[in-house]
Amino acid sequence: MYRFGPGFLLIASSIASAAEPIDFERDVRPIFQAKCFECHGPEKSQGGLRLDSSRFAFGPTDSGSPALVPGKIDESELLRRVSSEDESDRMPPEGDPLTLMQVTTLRSWIAAGAPWPADGPEKKH
Repeated sequence: MYRFGPGFLLIASSIASAAEPIDFERDVRPIFQAKCFECHGPEKSQGGLRLDSSRFAFGPTDSGSPALVPGKIDESELLRRVSSEDESDRMPPEGDPLTLMQVTTLRSWIAAGAPWPADGPEKKH
């Protein structure tokens, strides 16, 4: 289990600033595909969250709040859930939790405004 103590933000910031800018297709989508799509993808949207399309990812979830708030890491429920130390609250609920690097990537992406390339033509779901 990962413990995100007081030094986490400093370390995460250092890692993020040393690397090139986060690219959604290269860095973020693979995390969503590997860790999130089983429950929050095109086939399933538990809690009203889908992470396969920006149209759904930034909208309200079943709780009424969005999981992702561009530029606001403290208001992004998704980030809170993937980095939670409480196993009953952490996502994903089964399997290995996200690595420190994956959490750092998501944190940096959200802080940078969560840029998401166009999904293409709107589809009716």
